[in-house]
Amino acid sequence: MADVSVIVPSYNHAAFVAEAIEGVLRQTAPVREVVVVDDGSTDGSLERLRALRDERIRLVVHECNRGGAEALNTGIRETAGDLIAICNSDDVWEPDKIERQLRALDRDGEAAAVFSDVTWIDGDGAPGDPGRAFRSVFDQPDRSRAGWLRRFVEEGNCLCHPSVLIRRGAYQRVGLYDNRYRQLPDYELWLRLVQHFEIAVMPDRLVRFRLHDNTSRPSPATSSRTLNESADILEALFLRLPCEDFFAAFGTLRSPHDPAFDLACEKVLYLFTAAGRQADLLCWVGGRVGMSLLATAAGRDAWSRYGFSMSDFHTLRGTANLWQLRGGELTAAERDVLVRAGASSLPGEPRPADRPAEVAALPAKRAGLPWRLKVRREVRRLGRQIGGLVGRS
Repeated sequence: MADVSVIVPSYNHAAFVAEAIEGVLRQTAPVREVVVVDDGSTDGSLERLRALRDERIRLVVHECNRGGAEALNTGIRETAGDLIAICNSDDVWEPDKIERQLRALDRDGEAAAVFSDVTWIDGDGAPGDPGRAFRSVFDQPDRSRAGWLRRFVEEGNCLCHPSVLIRRGAYQRVGLYDNRYRQLPDYELWLRLVQHFEIAVMPDRLVRFRLHDNTSRPSPATSSRTLNESADILEALFLRLPCEDFFAAFGTLRSPHDPAFDLACEKVLYLFTAAGRQADLLCWVGGRVGMSLLATAAGRDAWSRYGFSMSDFHTLRGTANLWQLRGGELTAAERDVLVRAGASSLPGEPRPADRPAEVAALPAKRAGLPWRLKVRREVRRLGRQIGGLVGRS
């Protein structure tokens, strides 16, 4: 028997929860225990759960709804296995999910967690369609820790939470889920995880991921909450991200060995010029991190040594379009300051293709900047006598 503990967080999925747990119990590599945490269900889920008969099942009941992250944390505290798997109470595992993932962890002894792709199903178990934007979201290539960090920051979450098989030691190192987040507690945890551990993603479709009416379908409330949680998570990340991790994932404009190097300035300039699906969000976060930087005399001095003024900061903040308040092209002043800040592309111009965030050694080399902008950038740098700049990959 594999030393795997399975957590099933349950909330108002009476129609599906028994099938979910039966799929866990039928694994070709039998699991050690199944801890079901019912988070205050009101739809008859508890009756379905209490009718299940298997000595490996243990039911923990929250008398009121505490939140999905807290249900997971309860489950982690209640389990004993060296490996932990999570199964949503409305999903179904393929029979050999755990067996395949155990083999994957054996092959990659450095990985703290392994994830998989999914098969989308509807409420009746028939093939489902999440829409074009999500059909292949969990089909991900292997990346380094730095590559994952950059992918999460620039494009958002792309790991299937209920596919994870994770070593208990990973939770012990990075902590449990933050219940302040309703939409994105897993995303926030993955950002912490890849700062310390390698992870692996299997192309196998090991989870049947169910789409139905009682699930997190987009709504104005969930969309607003997701945007707010994303901003909070990314701001907290960049305020605490150490130099080594930042440089490995994003590169720097100045060499970390340069006496004039300032990590906070590098973070602000990266955030204002980042590419990817979350570019507008990162630009907004850049304004928040920049406010912290420029609140001190030392921060303002560092900003000035990078060749930027307070007026430049005001201009950069005006380029954020998180709230979709502006249209049309950038002004000449905005283009000028973005180029000096290191933008690899500008609105209205093609962005460089997605590429691994591998920065092998100093100095980093900027890629994807159109040649005419490179010339303009270098002329302005010489004119402002900013020396020692190296490109961000």
